[in-house]
Amino acid sequence: MLEKDTEESLDNLDRYIEYFIKCCEERNFKGFDLVFDQVIEGLQLSFLQVVVGILHRQNDIDSLNWLCSHMCSKIDCSSDNDKDNLPITRVSVFLIRLKMLPFIDFLPYCDRLVITNVHSFRALSPDVQAYLEKEIGLIEFSKEYMTAAIDEFNL
Repeated sequence: MLEKDTEESLDNLDRYIEYFIKCCEERNFKGFDLVFDQVIEGLQLSFLQVVVGILHRQNDIDSLNWLCSHMCSKIDCSSDNDKDNLPITRVSVFLIRLKMLPFIDFLPYCDRLVITNVHSFRALSPDVQAYLEKEIGLIEFSKEYMTAAIDEFNL
């Protein structure tokens, strides 16, 4: 398990990141979950952001798509059982292909998608914004709500 601010944790950080990248590339959800569960709860989003950044630099869109879909499947929402078609994975893939990054520019949930980088979103064409409005029903929230939504994203 990773401990905060210990020399061993700092030495192991690179190995953990390399392992997460390998799991994404190989679609190894069991290996990913096994180690991800060992990451200190408050650091999980930071780890995801680092992994996303590396995959993005490698232009590995397929692995980014897999990671986003896998993390969406890990969040259990009882309200999801009442919905016929959840477009979150489809919309997440769409945003990734537009160079928006999961867990950095947006947070995928099972039943909704939260845009965290409003500047990137507003840079999208009006047609793309209209598509997203149709698919997921966008609502603009206050900065306080966005902070609470990010804090809620506790894997």
